[in-house]
Amino acid sequence: MTDARTVAVVLCAASVVAAMRVVLNGGGRRATTSPVPRLVDAARRLPLPGRVAALAPGAPAPLVQHAGWERHIDTAGLAHAQVAGAVAVVGVSVAPVVAWPPALLVAMVLAVVAWRHPVAALRAHARRRRSRMRRQLPDVLDVLGLCAETGMAVDPALRETVRRLHGPLCVELRHTLADIDLGATRRAAYDDLAARVGLTEMSRLVSALLDADELGAPLALTLRVQAERARDDAARDARRAAAASGPKIQLVVAMLMVPAALVMVLAVMATELGRQIAPVLRGVG
Repeated sequence: MTDARTVAVVLCAASVVAAMRVVLNGGGRRATTSPVPRLVDAARRLPLPGRVAALAPGAPAPLVQHAGWERHIDTAGLAHAQVAGAVAVVGVSVAPVVAWPPALLVAMVLAVVAWRHPVAALRAHARRRRSRMRRQLPDVLDVLGLCAETGMAVDPALRETVRRLHGPLCVELRHTLADIDLGATRRAAYDDLAARVGLTEMSRLVSALLDADELGAPLALTLRVQAERARDDAARDARRAAAASGPKIQLVVAMLMVPAALVMVLAVMATELGRQIAPVLRGVG
């Protein structure tokens, strides 16, 4: 039994090492620091029948855009990666399961994780990225407002903003400017920007930019008001997050610190009780 377990552990370790080499060396794309696009790109290289690859629902296309990975992965590739990851885990788990049948439970858990992880990681990254863009939006609005007050047009103001600031929101603005340079209409490029970002505040900014570009509406005052509103929304979200952290802290205290304190109290009580009872027991003996 010990030999079988040793063989199973060695096979599992070899499988993990081989998978990591495929991910790190065979991904082929390093345009993003997150490992998920490389994992998806490596998994989608595995050949699968069309019907099998269609089993996974994938993720909505707007979610891929919100994560900023539309230039690295797509919905079909993500679905293919989900199925391929689960199939790969099952394939490399055959030998360990044959050597040690209880490893079947571990293989099933790993297959479920391989199936769910790409979409879960995509959702988490999209949520963090949107949060960063929401925090950066007031600074972008301030710079745009200053540029508008100096008499700049919309496009030069955007170019000056992305030159001075950095972050995911500026990356999307730079993408929008590139689309305009390639011949896209401003309305189409701005609408695409609002769809990629997926924030209500960005939709308001796009409306203001279009009104300024098409109707000549004053832009500086509108941007200043939107910047103040964005900061108020960020402060409200921070207060809401702080209020929501209270029950979590109480749960940690109740589950960890209170039992630890009780163990210490019981240990002291047991030590003192033993010290008092020991002479009595020796006298009886």
